[in-house]
Amino acid sequence: GASGSSTTSVRVFGDLKRGGAFRLEDRASAVLVFSDAIYDLREAEIPDQVELSVYTLFGDVKLIVPPGTTVRSSGMVIFGDDKIEDARGTGGPTITVHRVGLFGDLKVKTALPGEEIPKRWRWF
Repeated sequence: GASGSSTTSVRVFGDLKRGGAFRLEDRASAVLVFSDAIYDLREAEIPDQVELSVYTLFGDVKLIVPPGTTVRSSGMVIFGDDKIEDARGTGGPTITVHRVGLFGDLKVKTALPGEEIPKRWRWF
């Protein structure tokens, strides 16, 4: 919304995990050092436009998004890949992930709430 909400999270040797029913901020930042950021947004309230800025030194960003969500990637990561699976939605929110860092992948998976998630994606 116009009011805008933002958060910044810092993790060193510990993962940042968000899941369940919560309201995602319009803007969120994460600083990851030997840590992963894992966002399960299947039950979250997601604004129409979200900007997620992630600064990594050895850290992956994993997003599990509901169908219809569009995920875009920008920025520069040295030794990092984008693996965006089926996240070119229509009619849903758009999440832009800005990444700056060294050694880290962006992995995006689309899934329904309650859908079985591959073991490498699970954390609960």
